[in-house]
Amino acid sequence: MKIFIFFSVYNRIYEEDKKGFVKSIVISAFPLRKDIQEMIAHKIIYNNKKKFHIINQIDPSIIGGFLFRIGYKEWNFSIQEQLFHIQKNIFH
Repeated sequence: MKIFIFFSVYNRIYEEDKKGFVKSIVISAFPLRKDIQEMIAHKIIYNNKKKFHIINQIDPSIIGGFLFRIGYKEWNFSIQEQLFHIQKNIFH
């Protein structure tokens, strides 16, 4: 198990440093076209020299919008999140 984790971390570092790829995840309520995924990545991360390896995960519970993740960072532009903030402001 430790060898797999080490290899996984090494592979991620190699792809980011040597190949210039950044692994990212876009979570949406329905599948997004590749060009839309890339536009989202480049709008959030302003470095146009970066190449993104984007995984599009589907989660209907977010209702609409999307979540964008790179490593431990997350940008939440989902309808579910917006409704949560509205509910929080109304009842507190």
